[in-house]
Amino acid sequence: MAFWASVLIVLVTTVLVVLYRLGALRQRRVNEPPLDKGLIPWLGHAMDMSRDASSFLKRMQERHGDIFTVQMAGRYVTFVTDPFSFDAVLKESRSRLDSSKLVFHLVFKAFDFRGQKCHGNIMQKSAPKYLMGTGLVGLTQAIMDNLQILMLEPDADKRPGPQQWKQEGLFQYCCNIVFRASYLALFGNLPINGKTGHAEDWLQSQKVFERFREFNSLFPSIIFSMLLPMEKKEIRRLRQFFWDILSPQHILERDDVSAWIRSAQEQQVEEGVSEKAQSQFNLLMLWVSSSNPGAASFWTLLFLLKNPEALKAVREEAEGVLRKMGQEMRPGGALITVEYSMLQQTPVLDSVMEETLRLVLTHFLLRTVKQDMILKMDGGKEYALRQGDEVSIFPFLFLHRDPEIYPDPTTFKYDRFLNPDGSRKVVFYKQGRKVKPHMLSWGAGTTVCPGRFFALNEMKMFVFMMVTQYDIELVDQDVKIPSVNRKLFGISAMQPIQDVQFQYRIRF
Repeated sequence: MAFWASVLIVLVTTVLVVLYRLGALRQRRVNEPPLDKGLIPWLGHAMDMSRDASSFLKRMQERHGDIFTVQMAGRYVTFVTDPFSFDAVLKESRSRLDSSKLVFHLVFKAFDFRGQKCHGNIMQKSAPKYLMGTGLVGLTQAIMDNLQILMLEPDADKRPGPQQWKQEGLFQYCCNIVFRASYLALFGNLPINGKTGHAEDWLQSQKVFERFREFNSLFPSIIFSMLLPMEKKEIRRLRQFFWDILSPQHILERDDVSAWIRSAQEQQVEEGVSEKAQSQFNLLMLWVSSSNPGAASFWTLLFLLKNPEALKAVREEAEGVLRKMGQEMRPGGALITVEYSMLQQTPVLDSVMEETLRLVLTHFLLRTVKQDMILKMDGGKEYALRQGDEVSIFPFLFLHRDPEIYPDPTTFKYDRFLNPDGSRKVVFYKQGRKVKPHMLSWGAGTTVCPGRFFALNEMKMFVFMMVTQYDIELVDQDVKIPSVNRKLFGISAMQPIQDVQFQYRIRF
C-alpha cells in the first residue's frame, strides 16, 4: 500500500509541476493587473499575437482596460496602454525594469550571437560618437556619394536631353537603393580604380541586398520560434553568407569603411573577441541599421505620390534649399550634392518623415521585471508586478494612433508636425493635457536607437534626391494603399503585401 501511495504522490507532484510550468495554476493576486491566460496552457495568446498584434491588443484593452497581463508561450507580459502612464515604465530604474535580458535573448535567437560587455559599449556608448553630431557629417557624405552612384550614375551618359520613363515596383526600388547605400557607407567599397570599378560593387551589394531580404522575410518566424525544418536550414545558410562577407578579414580589404565599423573592430580585437563573434556582431549591426529605412522610405514616397499637395511642398522646399546653397537646377547641369547642413533646413520634409514614422513603425518597448514592484498609473491606481514577468508598451496603437492625440489618426497629413508659422510642432494634447512623450518612433530611455540620426538622414537624403532629381508618379494614380503584412507588427516597419508600380525619369 505504501508503494502505491508513493507512486500516486509522484504522479500528482509531476502533474502539478507540469501544470505550473504550463501556466495553468497561475492566479491573479491582490492588486495585480487583470490576467488573461487564454484557452491553451503555456501557449496562451501567442498565436493571436503572431497573427495580428494590433488587433489582439485592441481587443484586450477593450476587455480589461489600461493595464492587463497576458500569457504568451510561457511568458507573462503586462501591457500598459495609457500614454500618460508610459513614463512610469520608461523612467523606472534598471534595477526594477530592464531590457538587457530580453535583448540578449532575442539577439541570440535571431543571430546565434552571444554578445560580450564590449559589444554593449559599442552599441550604447561608441555609436553616439560616430552616428550623431560631428561624427555623423562624414557618414552622411558617404551616404550621399553612394546614393549618387546607385541612383544617378547609370544614367549619366544619357544626359542632357529628354529621358525615357523607367517603371519599377516602388517598394523594391526604395528598399534596394536605401539598403545598398547604407551597406556601402558603413562597410565600405571594394578596392577600385576609376568609375568602371563600381560595377563590381553594384553586383556584390545587390547580392547582399537579396540575401538580406531573404533573411528579413524569415525574421518573424525566428522571433516567434515558428521556423519549419527547411527554414532553419535556410537561416543557417544565410547567416553563414553574412558571416563570411562581413568577416574582419574581408572588411580589412575594403576601402572607405566607416569610422564606426573600424572603431568597433579595433575595440573587439583589443578585448580578444574571436573573428567569428566579430562577424556575428557585424551582421547584427547591418540588420539594426538597415531593417527599417528602406520600408519607411517606400511609405514616405507612396504617401507623397498619393498627395500631390504634399509632394509639391516638399519639392519646393528642397529646391529652395538648393538655391540657397548655390546649387542651380538646370538642363545638363551638374548633379546636386545634398550636404549635412542642408538636411537641417527642411521643416516640411521633417514633418513628412515624422508623420510617416508615426504611421508605419510598429515596435514594442519591452522591459523585464527584475524584482517584485509596484507600478503607479497616472490616475493614481497602483498595480503589483511579479519578478520575471515583462512589461510592454505598444506606441503604434496606444500613442501614435490615438485619435485624441492625432485626429483622424490613420490619415497621412504632411503638415501634422508643423506649427502655423512653419516651425516644428512638438506639443500635442489628450483630454486637455499635454502628452509627453508624444512620439516614440525610436524607442526611449536605455533602449533608444543609437543610430536614429543616421537612419533619418539616410531617408531624408533619399527622398530629397528623388523629388529634386526625378519626375516621379504612380503608374495608376488611383491605386489603393496596399494592405500590410501584420505578422511583422512589433518587429519592424510595416511592409506591403504587394508592391505598387511607379515610374521615374531624370528631370534635367
